[in-house]
Amino acid sequence: MGDSYASGVGTGEQPADDTNRCFRFPNAYPAIMQAGAGPLQPSPLKWNNVACSVNTTSQILAKEFLDQPEDDGKNGIRPVWGDKPEFVTLTMCGNDIGILNLITTCIFSFKLWGKNCEEVIQEGELHRGNAQFFNQITTQCNNVSIKPSWNPLSPQYLTVERRTAMNTLALALNTTIQSAVDAIDPLYNVYYVGPDSQFRGHRFCDQDEPSPNNPSTWFFN
Repeated sequence: MGDSYASGVGTGEQPADDTNRCFRFPNAYPAIMQAGAGPLQPSPLKWNNVACSVNTTSQILAKEFLDQPEDDGKNGIRPVWGDKPEFVTLTMCGNDIGILNLITTCIFSFKLWGKNCEEVIQEGELHRGNAQFFNQITTQCNNVSIKPSWNPLSPQYLTVERRTAMNTLALALNTTIQSAVDAIDPLYNVYYVGPDSQFRGHRFCDQDEPSPNNPSTWFFN
């Protein structure tokens, strides 16, 4: 359950079914774990994917614990939660802190609601967090922009300072989530899993040009 990190946007071929507007891709990490490539050994006899791209915490609570399937008119079919699952993964909070606004403004160089990248980053600092997508040490990205060619606005460049600021948001979010999990009574078997260290060498600006055919590329487009 969770947001786009759990639904796996971009991992494999995009689902053709128009009812799957939650963008549950076939190579999302829950599917890989179910296939036996993760820590679940043996694989669960039955699994259910209720994750939905762009879900906030409130939407997760409202739409991922359903007793009956539901088509909410926007995200397609929402499946039922399931009967007393023994193991659950949850990835969340990116949309609560405005990850879409940050990517749109600082990466794709659009200026929504008249705000520039620094203003959007400041809002992220107030809300705490974002994903750590970047190598913040290399200088090869200082003059790189991922602005679409048809965007008439000036490009936003991935400078060291900007990459560092966005990574700082990610670390703050990780700390906040881990603190919340650590406060839960151990009786409930809730654990924080920090994947960030596994992404070293696979972030934007680790390579000169990320290629979708390179197995070292974990973030692309």
